[in-house]
Amino acid sequence: MTSISTKSFPTPWAYEFNPYTAQDGSEIPAYVVLDAEGDTILDTNENTPAELQEAIARLACVTPEMAACLHAALHELRGWMSMFPDGSNQTPLVIEEIERVLAESQGANPNRL
Repeated sequence: MTSISTKSFPTPWAYEFNPYTAQDGSEIPAYVVLDAEGDTILDTNENTPAELQEAIARLACVTPEMAACLHAALHELRGWMSMFPDGSNQTPLVIEEIERVLAESQGANPNRL
């Protein structure tokens, strides 16, 4: 399993307020997530409440770091299990969940909504 490619989207990622202008001139809130080179990674849905859009943009910005943390945690947990195979009975479940989430982040379940 590989981690998110930072070659495709250089880090760090950032977000900016990027509103649309309605026909009546009013502002429609929207956000854009940018890679380190200023290229757009994603736009939020302007039909979503502004607070939720911003929360999604903030979360998207830390995606590469979260993936790296999950890979590191998975490595540590596997090491822990090899040293203490009779340790916590929750550890194998946590390992499975981390593996599942990382696999989905790499497209293992493209139809998930």
